[in-house]
Amino acid sequence: LRTNWLWEKMFSVCIGQARDGVTSSAISLIDTALWDLKGRVLGQPVYNLLGGKTRDKIRVYASELYVSATDRGDPDLELLREEAQQYVDQGFTAVKQRFGFGPWDGVVGMRKNRSVVEAVRETIGDEIEQMVDCCRSFDADYAIRMMRLVEEFDLSWYEEPVLPHDWSGYVKVREAASMPVSGGENEYSKNAFAKWLTMGCADIWQPDVDRCGGITEVQKIVNMAEANDIKVIPHGGWVPNFHMVIANMTCPMAEYFPPHQRGDDMEVLLGKPTAVDGYIKLSDSPGFGLELNEDVLKRYRWEG
Repeated sequence: LRTNWLWEKMFSVCIGQARDGVTSSAISLIDTALWDLKGRVLGQPVYNLLGGKTRDKIRVYASELYVSATDRGDPDLELLREEAQQYVDQGFTAVKQRFGFGPWDGVVGMRKNRSVVEAVRETIGDEIEQMVDCCRSFDADYAIRMMRLVEEFDLSWYEEPVLPHDWSGYVKVREAASMPVSGGENEYSKNAFAKWLTMGCADIWQPDVDRCGGITEVQKIVNMAEANDIKVIPHGGWVPNFHMVIANMTCPMAEYFPPHQRGDDMEVLLGKPTAVDGYIKLSDSPGFGLELNEDVLKRYRWEG
């Protein structure tokens, strides 16, 4: 039950070796497991331990729409339109896509990037939110040029335009931006987001419970953001992130990866919520409401 104390103990032991990256991810996994155990001991879902639900269901955005190429190396716009239409038909009110080309593809690549954004907008119409992820692939100047090519499509945010450590690049892009800038999935502590706050790196913060120190650390980041009127939309469609979102007013929606065609016989964790008309509901079962699929685990277990 002493999650704060245990977090500080883990961090203090690890600080002499490393603080970010793998170390932070390891602390994240242990901390998240402890919150699940705490919920089970107390007979409560984790969101109740964080203050309770702020709404009955969470709005989620469909996060896929990766770019495939044709034999000629052009983006497969027809395939992209088909996928986007599926999300419209399933009732999602927001979708996020990825660019398929970068600085190494020159001006031609920029035009191809514009075409994939245009294809999705034409398919989903003007009533559905559209976001684009740069996947930390650009430098600031390229990101600004690319943003100007797609600003006519009324994007809700422009995600990870530069490398995670390029804080000055984030600031440069944001100062030139015609739309909100988001990022933070590759930051690993409240200290990093304190720097984001001071420098003004982004309009929307996207920490990930699985990377950024777990529930304990991310809740502190959310509190910092709320005190400064910054929205938090966690990276990753994981159930721990969903509990964080539903318990905090400053988290308006969540990322969601539409499931591919596979049944429970392939899922390691059972009990994940499924989106209906662009919303998910969380279980009131203790902890995160998940159970291990022992049959699947047996396939990966080695007994010497």
